[in-house]
Amino acid sequence: MIDMAQKRLKCSSDMEIKKKRTENSPLSHDFFYDGNQSFSNDSHTPLNPYLTEAINRLNESLIPSHQVVSERPNQSPNHVVSNTTVTPIDIFSELNQCLLELHNNLNEHGHSVQINPDLIDAVNQLNENLRSSEQNNTQNENPRRISSQTVSSTPVTSHDIFFELNQCLLELQNNLIEQRESLQINPCLIDVVNQINENMSLPPVQNIVSTPENAQEPSPSSSHDMIHELNQSLMRINDGLVNLIENPDNIAQNSENDNDRNRPMENIHSPNTQDSQMENTHSPDTQDSQMENSPDIQVEQEGDGLDPNIRIINRERFNNTEIRRRVNFSSIANVDSFADFYNYVLEILNSAIEIANNLISAKDVVTVEIRGDTINVSSRVQLDNGVIDLGSFLTMLENAIQSKREIFTDNTLEIVVQIVRPPRGGGIRRKIGHIFKSETLQKKMQHLYIFHNRDNMCFALCVSQLLNREKNDFETEQIARKLQHDVGLSVNTAVSFADVPRFERHLNCKIVIVHCSASKAGYSFFQTSKTPHEKTIYLFLHDNHYYGVKSINGLLGTSHVCHFCHSGFDVLWKHKCAYSCNVCHDPDCYKHPKNVTKCPECQRLCSSQYCFERHKAKIQSHKGEYSMCETGFYCGKCKRVIRDKPSNRENHVCAHSKCILCGQKLDEDIEHRCFIQRARKESENTDYVFYDFETRQETGTHVANFICCIDFKGEEWVAEGDDCVSAFFKKFWCNAYHGYKFIAHNARGFDSYLLLNHLVKEGITPEIIAQGGKILCFIDTAFRQSYIDSLSFLPMKLSSIPKAMGFSESMKGYFPHFWNTVEHQDYVGPYPDPKFYGVDGMMPKDREEFFKWYRTVSDKVFDFKKEMAEYCVNDVEILRKGCIAFRQEILDSTKVDPFKCITIASVCMKIFRTNFLRKDTLAIPPLDNYITTQKSFSTPSIQWLEYVSKTQNLPIRHALNEGEVRFGNYYVDGYCEEGENRKVFEFLGCFYHGCEKCFPSMTPHPLTKSNATFGDIRQKSMERIKNLQDTLNLQVTLMWEHEWNEMKKNDNLVQNFLKDFDFPERLNPRDALYGGRTNALNLHYVAQPGERIDYFDFTSLYPFVNKTKTYPIDHPIIIYRDFQPLKNYFGIIRAKVLPPRGPWAPVLPFRVKSKLLFPLCRTCAEHELKHCDHTAQERALIGTWASIEIEKAVEKGYKILKVFEVWHFPKRSDKLFTRYIIMFLKTKQESSGYPSWVVDE
Repeated sequence: MIDMAQKRLKCSSDMEIKKKRTENSPLSHDFFYDGNQSFSNDSHTPLNPYLTEAINRLNESLIPSHQVVSERPNQSPNHVVSNTTVTPIDIFSELNQCLLELHNNLNEHGHSVQINPDLIDAVNQLNENLRSSEQNNTQNENPRRISSQTVSSTPVTSHDIFFELNQCLLELQNNLIEQRESLQINPCLIDVVNQINENMSLPPVQNIVSTPENAQEPSPSSSHDMIHELNQSLMRINDGLVNLIENPDNIAQNSENDNDRNRPMENIHSPNTQDSQMENTHSPDTQDSQMENSPDIQVEQEGDGLDPNIRIINRERFNNTEIRRRVNFSSIANVDSFADFYNYVLEILNSAIEIANNLISAKDVVTVEIRGDTINVSSRVQLDNGVIDLGSFLTMLENAIQSKREIFTDNTLEIVVQIVRPPRGGGIRRKIGHIFKSETLQKKMQHLYIFHNRDNMCFALCVSQLLNREKNDFETEQIARKLQHDVGLSVNTAVSFADVPRFERHLNCKIVIVHCSASKAGYSFFQTSKTPHEKTIYLFLHDNHYYGVKSINGLLGTSHVCHFCHSGFDVLWKHKCAYSCNVCHDPDCYKHPKNVTKCPECQRLCSSQYCFERHKAKIQSHKGEYSMCETGFYCGKCKRVIRDKPSNRENHVCAHSKCILCGQKLDEDIEHRCFIQRARKESENTDYVFYDFETRQETGTHVANFICCIDFKGEEWVAEGDDCVSAFFKKFWCNAYHGYKFIAHNARGFDSYLLLNHLVKEGITPEIIAQGGKILCFIDTAFRQSYIDSLSFLPMKLSSIPKAMGFSESMKGYFPHFWNTVEHQDYVGPYPDPKFYGVDGMMPKDREEFFKWYRTVSDKVFDFKKEMAEYCVNDVEILRKGCIAFRQEILDSTKVDPFKCITIASVCMKIFRTNFLRKDTLAIPPLDNYITTQKSFSTPSIQWLEYVSKTQNLPIRHALNEGEVRFGNYYVDGYCEEGENRKVFEFLGCFYHGCEKCFPSMTPHPLTKSNATFGDIRQKSMERIKNLQDTLNLQVTLMWEHEWNEMKKNDNLVQNFLKDFDFPERLNPRDALYGGRTNALNLHYVAQPGERIDYFDFTSLYPFVNKTKTYPIDHPIIIYRDFQPLKNYFGIIRAKVLPPRGPWAPVLPFRVKSKLLFPLCRTCAEHELKHCDHTAQERALIGTWASIEIEKAVEKGYKILKVFEVWHFPKRSDKLFTRYIIMFLKTKQESSGYPSWVVDE
């Protein structure tokens, strides 16, 4: 036998010359051969790598007995050959005999292993084809022992069997070479068998091949599993022989991807293989991995198989992707018709087109070619909807085959799919959060390593490729298999997040997984530790399959990625997280000890000396050399970093901050007073799309199967089928429709949910404005598209819009919605029964109109698809005409586009602000209702101080008795002196003092002007407390708001105290908005003789009040002590009022358990009592009312017991809404017509 070391070296050298790795193709695993070599497109699939180990364990005591030596110097030195010329029929007979003896010997040793019967059939068929005159039939008489030809009755050792198997294979090789030099058996097959013999020729003590470090010792069932691995390897031999069944010339071809009948022979396992592997290997060490935010899921990897006959080449420079699929027609060369040809080609073409359809998009140009020595034809199409039309390509093939019959004998044929993406202008780099999940691979594939693996090794393949980028695909696969084994997992064990620490420890690296989280929208990052690692790799988990990330910046669509939180950003200084440094922007800054240093040039604070040096270090860029110090400086007056060179500090003019509510400039020296500002007149545009869906509902769930969209100009677009929602977003979810408004009638209750459901499935979270369970509007943030409801502006049925808007020539038709089922999609026949039109739910008048129409069409032919399309298009056209007419009416009179608002109420406010509002008229109260601008108190603080005062018998001074005490610049909530002890009581509101339990420390505080965080606010509060304790020697008692709230819920003493004490809660102006209530005082009354029942009505009551009555303007004066008579105030008052007994119509409203009442006794109202004998305190009402309401109540006998707070408006106006009302009153009167009493002009 030839020296194996020399043979492997020579074989390796030859193979390196022959192999060519496909450039830039993450999908490719194909090694192909040059045209001048003996064969091409060899799959180069080795036998199972565990075959050697299986043989060693099965034959631990074998004695070397045979030596095969090559006596032919002209034969390839890579192969061991025989010196005997054997005919092809004898070769296959010997091969068959060896396999049968191997099977029988294994069965006799107690291993019930059935060799794949297809293998026997294949050999029989080979023999039959090779020698038609002499039949050599092999039959399987029983599943336990196979009889064929002459089976030795003497047990043959396993060693002899493998020797004979090797000898037969080599003789087959040499004989075929002599008959046709262009054919070779895969050299790896010979290499593996020779390696087996070499191992078996060693002394017994050296016969066992060492296994990887982490491999488990086999259990009793492991040997059985190894037998199955051996059987699987023999089946791979079968894969190489199947092509010889009809034509032995094809021995070098790999048919496993050309014929699905071979695929079940792969990945054969014993019944207990997977279970034992999972049990023995899948037990992660969770205590060693401190995983953060790890989802409780088992990630199952999936793949559609690594097809060696398919190669994908990406040419990003030329916007081109090429897919090549090897084709072998020789096995069907004798067909008499093209039917068999199509059945074969269709499968091959589909495999290429399936991959292509995942890569193409609308408007791409696709060319499909058949290339070979005998033919070169092509078909070119431009895709409008991003889907390849298979029919046109089959027509091309039919025409080619009819004129090129010799195509059947051409072994060089390939189907080549070329995808060319035309240049596009105006595009932006798409961030991963702005891409549908189903389109992620298509949009981001150039940044990913993509493997179509048959097993569960996609994780290991990606990691191996990322760490060994110079390796080819074959080498990567070998490294991945070893890696999977080294960490204690089999190739069929799915890698979950819990297994990631195993790989990290073994490889000494950090693995970050980008995945779609079920707990929140968008994509999340899984990592076992937040600590950065110098060797960090990223994987992308999509649809339970791992992809290697070549460029995390490209995947996220950003210029920079944080090494800590892994979020992407485009501007360095705009990113903020707990670990990044916004001064030096160095990822290693956190490692160095804190030593705050202030830079004299830029005035920024560096966290350490390292930070200072790094921010001074020069950086090379395309703009030249610069340092981070030169990118900005800190302005003490602005309290922020100015992005300019420090040398320009003298020229810096502090920019005025703007109010986030009114947009006015803020001046620190002047108190800001916020007002509603006039709205700017906007330019008109017609960026509107009107749409409507038709749906199936036979399953109880609405499934959209038709959509019609018509834009403002009348251009129509429709899509049908169950994927019409997806087609809608493919059409409109792009920059061409950036900022568009999409309008449907009753979108709040129907259409919006169809669209939202698709967005949620695709991982997109829009902004939603809802009213209860109704969606008034949702906004897609990626393209700023708004989806609104026309019902918010036209509160009527769609069928009523034509008459209301004055185009009665259009009429809404009828459609049998309940007939819209799967089985009726292609229905053509008589009109459906009226019940399918929902006639039972119609109003009498509508029902009458329906039957009037139905009688005119019932004898005609009903074409379902045609009727559905016409009905839906007609509905959208009615909607479009109605909305355009309504919009034009508003534009003509007000110059305001109503559809830039969400509801008719917001339209009215916009009209008022645009045309009638005067500057600085209507005030915007601050979010805290003037608490911070007035030195005042909070209700919870007074409650707590009074409780402490009563329970501890301390005379605590606070805002509601003697006033708060001041120490330097500080006011304290409560203060008392007990002997020589000076005690201070501080109540800390969680929101205003930055409670770390209620608000994240890094979250910006919304009431600060300097973008300070809640953590910054809390630190200042603690510094203030420390100053009171250390500097002023005060005993400080603290109470956080959330702690007091817990006491009010759970402490009985606190609850009893609160019941008996009146607390002055702060006035909230919204509490004065009670609304109205109507009720019947008598449900039924019959007029008596001489009586007449009349009713009173107020015509346009609200417009009358708006036009003639007085309204407060400007900001109020807040009064909470030293009150004057209430008649001196105009505004809002919070007070305690005692109603009189006996009035038939009470004046003041009062809420009891969220229900609006007009009671005369609070206790009776709370307990629904009919007889009242309660005291004045039990009857008194505490609430917030308008001052004019209280004046009227006092006039009717109410008494004011106590006033808590007054918002007094010195400025007022009775002309605020006059011009606004006059404009609309004119339109209303014209539309109503003349009054009934007008008889002439």
